[in-house]
Amino acid sequence: MVPPWVRYRFDSLSPILKTLRDEACGDDDCIYCRIQHNPRAQLQRYFSFDDFRALPDGVPLQREIAAEGMKDRPLLGILPTGFGKSICYQLPGFVRFHRRGLLTVVISPLQALMKDQVDSLKRALNTNAVEAINGMLTHPERGAILEQIRLGDIGILYISPEQLRNRSVKEALKSREIGCWVFDEAHCISKWGHDFRPDYLYAARFIREFSKTQKLPTAPVACYTATAKREVIEEILEHFKDRLGQELTVFQGGIERGNLHFEVQTIGSHEKYARVHALLEERIGHPAIGSAVVYCATQKKTEELRDFLDLLSE
Repeated sequence: MVPPWVRYRFDSLSPILKTLRDEACGDDDCIYCRIQHNPRAQLQRYFSFDDFRALPDGVPLQREIAAEGMKDRPLLGILPTGFGKSICYQLPGFVRFHRRGLLTVVISPLQALMKDQVDSLKRALNTNAVEAINGMLTHPERGAILEQIRLGDIGILYISPEQLRNRSVKEALKSREIGCWVFDEAHCISKWGHDFRPDYLYAARFIREFSKTQKLPTAPVACYTATAKREVIEEILEHFKDRLGQELTVFQGGIERGNLHFEVQTIGSHEKYARVHALLEERIGHPAIGSAVVYCATQKKTEELRDFLDLLSE
């Protein structure tokens, strides 16, 4: 149960604090706004980067998305892999947390990705204000994180969509005002994606009902993905417009990947393993300098190829 003082704080103080701290006054001489509402200044403050990363064609899309996020506006950001998609929601998340103690909830499908993000942020920013809840945690670890959430020590929380059905997670979230609901790998909301992770479709319903419980306006939704076809983009936009009444502004960085190259080689089935070995020696050397990933159709084929390569490396 949410304590009465928490409900009072949400109902009475939130609109006032939002106006004072989250909305720029428009006065060019205002020192607070020049710093707190300046994406580049906040980037330098939290991540020690001089400026945002531009796309190959020079478009400052990362800065534009981060600026929109700092204004608490719903959006769909599509950035190629390697162009700093995570900072676009991490930076606004830390800004919200230090302005008013708001919690940014990042819904992500992969436990390994969540752990990597949390570990990287803790190490780079020397902060404990970011955590993740997933199935790999022990009961004591999970309980400690839930208590940190309730105490207001967490600014960015990573969770899998399935965790939204968990009662203890829901109760912990009730004790905080949510600043933004972030959907990482947002293509999972599409037809293909929710076949893979059905609980992505439940998330919007959870957010709607959660906001009613808190008696607060629904926090903005921010969706991010590395690539999405036109049909997937339309599906994501319609999903949140229909279920939450939010119209997401689209920031699209294109689908070109200058760092990726594709090649098709035609060989006989009996030559595959030998050709894979030759390609590995050609690309990463022998002994290997670097690494490579080889995909096989089945587990059996994977094990056969592994044994073949092990034999040749002896």
